[in-house]
Amino acid sequence: MKFFNWNLTAQFVILALCVYLCLTSLSLFLFSRGLNEALDDQLDSLLAEQSQLLDFDGKKFHWLAANTKLSSQFFRPLASYQLFDSTGKILGAHGDYHCASLFANAQEIRGEPYTYRSKSVPLIINGLMVGYLQVQLPTTRRDALLKEFAITIFGITLFGFALLAIVGYYYSKEAAQPIFDSYELLRQFSTDVAHELNTPISTVRATAENMSEELNDPDALKGRLEVINRAVERMNIIVKDLMLLTRLGMESEKPTKQHEKIEVANLVEHVVAEFTDRFKQKSISLSCNIEGDPVVRGFRDPLHRMIANLLENALRYTDTGGKVAVFLTTNNQSATIVVSDTGIGIPEESIPKIFDRFYRVDKARSRDMGGSGLGLSIVKAITTMHGAQITVDSTVGKGTAFEVTIPLYKPVKN
Repeated sequence: MKFFNWNLTAQFVILALCVYLCLTSLSLFLFSRGLNEALDDQLDSLLAEQSQLLDFDGKKFHWLAANTKLSSQFFRPLASYQLFDSTGKILGAHGDYHCASLFANAQEIRGEPYTYRSKSVPLIINGLMVGYLQVQLPTTRRDALLKEFAITIFGITLFGFALLAIVGYYYSKEAAQPIFDSYELLRQFSTDVAHELNTPISTVRATAENMSEELNDPDALKGRLEVINRAVERMNIIVKDLMLLTRLGMESEKPTKQHEKIEVANLVEHVVAEFTDRFKQKSISLSCNIEGDPVVRGFRDPLHRMIANLLENALRYTDTGGKVAVFLTTNNQSATIVVSDTGIGIPEESIPKIFDRFYRVDKARSRDMGGSGLGLSIVKAITTMHGAQITVDSTVGKGTAFEVTIPLYKPVKN
């Protein structure tokens, strides 16, 4: 599981890193473009200021200030200027950086000791273009800001993704736990199904092999066929119960049928009546006590199966001469069905497991009596389907009582 968690975390971090790198690259691009635009605005301002300090006598330009470096109120110590005639020939320059080339558009120039950004503007007098003024500013500050931004982003990235990896690991651990639980449940379920079906399949196989040796003995063949039929019937019961459990689970998640109003007293009486002869055959006393006439909202057939499974369970684990009682009581909120017996009881440590599929307290006894091991699992699924609660009270050697509490039907008031 740890390998899975780390693998999931690594995939998540790598995917997040790819997204982050794309966003960071875009941020750096936009930030760099913003700095360039700000630098170009400074260059435009300097060009506008310095163009006011130039005079043209019809033949050549003159700086109005004798020493631009000292006297111009528009002077910028880091700026360098060049003056060109209309043909692009340099006429004069001021500043630390001397550039003899004219650039029509904003340009990055690699100089000493800095890289400069250069921009020029045409000088037009009386509608006639007479020359160009060009200015450069070092990109030192811009590059420093861009580098600082990149280092900050990189530092935050390292810290952020380290934190993301830790958080991602624990999150993946929590998120993956239900998957592993489901996998473990499925693995256990598959093992249990294989184990349950293995016995009848082995029986059929062994019986078929013996039949091949007894083809001339009709009486022996009849006995073998009965064994095969019993094994096949047991497999049929297991398969049908598994299909029922699947259907109940699907109905609980997404109902496909409309709920109906069910008179619980009538339902209990019908189920008890169906079991009366079977309890008599085993000499077990079966009583039924009904108080009130509660109505619940749900599905009649599953509720019938739920009560029948509880009675079947009581019949299987109660010895001859024992007693089984069914009680139905009602209050303002719910109907309560209790099926109690004086059977062998359930060990305390087994009670939390009795609703698991294929779990049996007394495995040998259950198989001898043809149980599929899914009866109480079906009961639990039906109670969940109806929003009901089921509890168990049992003492080894004294008996067991199952109590099911179902919410009453409440008409919707308009």
